[in-house]
Amino acid sequence: MGKITSTIEAQGKVGNVVGMKGKDGRVYLRKHQYSPRNARTAGQMNRRVAWDNLVALWKTLSGKGVCAFENKRSNQTDFNAFMSANADVNPVYLTRKEARMGVCIVSPAIITLGSLPTIAVTGAAGAAKRTDIVLPNGFIVNRSTTVKVFSETIIDNNNGRFKEGDQLACLVFKQNTTDASRPVVEFEAYRITLDTTENGVRVSDKVDVDYFSANSERLGAAAAVEGGIVWIHSRVIDGKTLVSSQQIMVDNATLATYQTALKRAQAVLSYGGVRDRFLTPESILAESEPDPGPEPPTPTTDVTLTLTASPSGSCAFTVNDSAYAGPVTVASGTTVTLVATANSGYTFDRWSDNVRESEREITLVEDTALTASFSED
Repeated sequence: MGKITSTIEAQGKVGNVVGMKGKDGRVYLRKHQYSPRNARTAGQMNRRVAWDNLVALWKTLSGKGVCAFENKRSNQTDFNAFMSANADVNPVYLTRKEARMGVCIVSPAIITLGSLPTIAVTGAAGAAKRTDIVLPNGFIVNRSTTVKVFSETIIDNNNGRFKEGDQLACLVFKQNTTDASRPVVEFEAYRITLDTTENGVRVSDKVDVDYFSANSERLGAAAAVEGGIVWIHSRVIDGKTLVSSQQIMVDNATLATYQTALKRAQAVLSYGGVRDRFLTPESILAESEPDPGPEPPTPTTDVTLTLTASPSGSCAFTVNDSAYAGPVTVASGTTVTLVATANSGYTFDRWSDNVRESEREITLVEDTALTASFSED
């Protein structure tokens, strides 16, 4: 430690030199020999490398309005509630490179947490999954089944569990592979409102009946899905949406590869490895540990929404009640309301992400392009 006997009054830090004023009124300088790094313990790194796949799954779901957490804190976003609910649920490990490439693995993530009874899903590996929603013997759901008949059957055969106006949704997660052998997820979402007055509307007009079929006297899927599937029950009471607590039912041969201890170790090393020797000088750490390389680029804070109509000229768009005149840029995480109004001679069909209402909300966390499809009258 050095000593200065002049009348310097300044205090503070310049570089690795700190000036401190002593009781005698004099200023003393002390040089810090080491600059300790933040600890990266095994526990911290194991948690860190499990985040990437959860974020990838969230990006698949975000903007679809399919995640719901009834009792989340008022200041908590759906994203934070999703990450918190799944922090310790069957972790999947991705390396830094895989995360940057957009790898996503279907895993048994919790999608909703609520007060309605959970819809139980069963089925052997490689077999079509079915719920515990009872259907009578001999009842089938085909492309001519009306919403009225379907609704009456669900309401009448499940001991008061379902009511008029309730909604049943099915989320389908298909594990696919790109041409570059990169695992990705293809997501589909379907929903139907139980309405015993809809006699002129077919179930097939609302949903893909392959996921709302009769399976051994239960509502289920007509065939196996390589990836995962989940059904969700929701109900609105006094303006609040209640949901069943649901977790993805996974049937995914790819999953096990990304949950091994070896895969976890590879992922940890890709982010620089474990460093839990907080008080060890950096010069020694530098000799014993690999350079982790540059940090990932900071995510952009703005995202762009692009809307198109099919066929061209079949509709007019509004975004938050303003006419759409071209790509819209907003801050990431912004929720916007979209309306696709059919022009004369056209009827709205669906959005390109299978949402079937012409007016909808979407939360934008990345650049998004949507197409509204219309049929000619």
